[in-house]
Amino acid sequence: DKSLYNHFFVLHMFNKQTALIIDRDSISSKTIMRVLKDDLDFDRVIIVSDGKEAQAELKIRRIDWIFGEWEMSDMQGIDLLKKLRSHPDTMEVPFIMLSSRIDRSSLFDAIAQGVTDFIAKPFTPATISEKVQRIVRIKEKRIAPRITPHKKYPAEFSLSSVVKLEGIVSNISVTGILISAPRLQQATLNIFDVGPLNVAIDDGIVIQTQGRLIRMECDYDPAHEPETHILCAFDFKVITDDNRIILNKFINEQRRLAMST
Repeated sequence: DKSLYNHFFVLHMFNKQTALIIDRDSISSKTIMRVLKDDLDFDRVIIVSDGKEAQAELKIRRIDWIFGEWEMSDMQGIDLLKKLRSHPDTMEVPFIMLSSRIDRSSLFDAIAQGVTDFIAKPFTPATISEKVQRIVRIKEKRIAPRITPHKKYPAEFSLSSVVKLEGIVSNISVTGILISAPRLQQATLNIFDVGPLNVAIDDGIVIQTQGRLIRMECDYDPAHEPETHILCAFDFKVITDDNRIILNKFINEQRRLAMST
């Protein structure tokens, strides 16, 4: 059940974390606090009204998430962001900027300074929850460990009956896969193409997902003739709970086999 899975995810992800909200608007700050405490089960939520109070809190306690408005009373949100990104203790803390208006130039400046995401005012409670969980999923993708299978497992990605990539799994994680395959001769794949991606892991057992192509490069494995094979990296854009269970079991078994050799 997807709702039960999400509930389990929430309870175990945030129940020991602290969020700092920097917002003069009591209605929006209390809305954020209610979502973080009641829906996402954050352990502690602290509300302050300006950058000076925020920096004081950051000096005395660990903060895991920051929700800061752009137009603070004593400084701009981007100025606080710059300070936090230059300090080792806060350089990777998610910073979500809140604003009723941000021009294009300011938006690009904030991105360059390392803002994690934006929330436009006014917002709904659902927006807060969706943003936080999206950020966590992105972070998990970056740190998800990849496993190199102990033998060759075939994988297939297709866009149509004509465009079909058939290869072997080079490595795999809970969020994506790297496939080694012969170069396509009469068809073309493009970055961000999405289509059915299947991995045969045993007789009659296939992990079925929707894959999104995120990277292509030459495969210089000496087992191949030069320039005949490519490496294609895919995200698992869509995967059902049943297939996720199969994938996790497969990865755990491959990890066990790697440790036993």
